[in-house]
Amino acid sequence: MTQNNIGKKILDIIEEKKIIPRPKWQFLLKAVLTWISGIISLIIGALAFSVIIYMLKNNDWDAYMYINDSLLQFILLTLPYFWILFLIMFIFIFHYNFRHTKKGYKYRLYVVAVLSIFLSMLIGSVLYASGVGKSIDFVLSDRLPAYTKFINRRQKIWMAADEGRLGGIIINIKSEKEFELEDLEGKAWHIMCVGADIHPRAKIEVNNKIRIIGEEILKADLDMGAFKAELILPAEHLGHGFRRNGNGGRCGIME
Repeated sequence: MTQNNIGKKILDIIEEKKIIPRPKWQFLLKAVLTWISGIISLIIGALAFSVIIYMLKNNDWDAYMYINDSLLQFILLTLPYFWILFLIMFIFIFHYNFRHTKKGYKYRLYVVAVLSIFLSMLIGSVLYASGVGKSIDFVLSDRLPAYTKFINRRQKIWMAADEGRLGGIIINIKSEKEFELEDLEGKAWHIMCVGADIHPRAKIEVNNKIRIIGEEILKADLDMGAFKAELILPAEHLGHGFRRNGNGGRCGIME
């Protein structure tokens, strides 16, 4: 078949199927949108990775033996599965968009996958160091009840007074031996702290957040619970949605 015949056949097909050539700007727009979508997915994946780092670093490692019988079970219980899946999803989206760029098809699948993972981890580490992961976790914990109920159940671990775990914010110092605490659900507790071991960063001061290992004391007063503290730990990672002002003071056992 001659060159002229090939050209005539192509023109006949174009005329028969009424194919209309697309203007160049449409291809350019598609390329730009593909890159923008890829970059956005990369950034979202990096944000997810920053939250993963924050949650793993602040995962109650100092108290895991009071939460679960074994370290392995504790890890399986507290892994941030949602954020891990979120990260994987947006790495896949970035990979898909990159492969559909003008020259993306030339790169092997594993090269693009490794690149997307590396970039997500690199940018995510920078965001974590800047406090972004913490901010995302705090905002979601404070504003979305479903987040702490289904995704980050870390707060629930410290709302189990009957199992010897209590977390919240100090609202009043009554004496050297006792103070009052508001838990993560807003319930007030009378805490007896005499003889308790206190972590150096767990300052017994009003508006400080703490985690307590101890024993619930049953009493007739249902408006305020009672708890005997054995170990007091810092709890800055539990969020900042609960906060009340109380009378200033310090627990004398801190001196």
